[in-house]
Amino acid sequence: MDRMALLNEILSQNPADPFARYGLAMEYSNAGDVERALDEFKKLLATNLTIGRLLMAAQTLTRAGQTDEARRCWSDGISSAKRTGNAHAESEMEECSLTWIVHSVLCAVLTIPHSTNAGNI
Repeated sequence: MDRMALLNEILSQNPADPFARYGLAMEYSNAGDVERALDEFKKLLATNLTIGRLLMAAQTLTRAGQTDEARRCWSDGISSAKRTGNAHAESEMEECSLTWIVHSVLCAVLTIPHSTNAGNI
């Protein structure tokens, strides 16, 4: 049984399992199935919000071209990291957010269409 099938089986027995839901979201994201990954991230973040999950969701949203929603994830993650004193997570979220801003400005200046893979810059 492949990982996606195994994770779906786990979720069929326990839909609230955050580890299986996160794993499935990442499997879909890594396979390039961004819409299904986003669906799983949305389910996960609705009930089990963590800074790491916000970061991965923001990166997936960026790949899907959903920049406003990605910015909200980054902003929420930065705020959460500041509240909890997690300087490492705060810097990771800020770096990803700044990377996207720079990418957007460069594309606008050079009149290059935004890459759907901007999260991997």
